[in-house]
Amino acid sequence: MYTEKQGVLVWYKHDSYGGKLCHECPSEEECRETLDTVIQEYNLTLRPEELALPMTELSIVIFNRLSAKEIPRYRRKTN
Repeated sequence: MYTEKQGVLVWYKHDSYGGKLCHECPSEEECRETLDTVIQEYNLTLRPEELALPMTELSIVIFNRLSAKEIPRYRRKTN
């Protein structure tokens, strides 16, 4: 996937980070920032209970929404 802010992203589906769940993971803040960027740049609307999910579950919701979109996935900004 691509975001203008972060460039090309590779996201692997996983259940833990070295055996640590999201709330214990040292990368939780980085994951949140990345997923927030995807939500914003792709104009996704999520329910409050979805936004409260752990990052691993939230990423599944986000990427399922993206795969279901029928409009162009990303548009370059014009100057």
